[in-house]
Amino acid sequence: MLNELATKIHANSQDKGFWPADPEAVRNPFEVLALVHSEVTEALEAMRDNKWDATVSWHSGPKTVGPEMKIENGLLLFKRVGLDFGVDWVEAQPNHLIAWGYIPKPEGVPSELADIIIRTLDAAAAWGIDIDEAVRLKVAYNETREILHGRAR
Repeated sequence: MLNELATKIHANSQDKGFWPADPEAVRNPFEVLALVHSEVTEALEAMRDNKWDATVSWHSGPKTVGPEMKIENGLLLFKRVGLDFGVDWVEAQPNHLIAWGYIPKPEGVPSELADIIIRTLDAAAAWGIDIDEAVRLKVAYNETREILHGRAR
């Protein structure tokens, strides 16, 4: 199951240019692991900012169209021109943003934990690691360990 997901994640990562196109080229493995670490840091920052729930921010996509927008009092507003040629600012709802081509970007602790898994699975697929087996073996080993295995709380 994880191997399948890792293959899919790695293919997307390659398509987006994060791995060399030349099969003989090698990406620096230290950089790859540092990027996993950076996702852990982003999860810590989300925790510090008390962003425990999954939220989204909206980003323009390749075909974004729509009216002028602004943020006011924490609300995303769009300029609406009325039939009387007056202008008012209306809160943008997700259905507006999707229709205009904006893309929801997941944020918060859940998203950062997902990024840790995604980067890890990407590396596993790139390096030919059977991550299903590696996780199975590690879980089985951890079940045999003593409570706190010699570490203080």
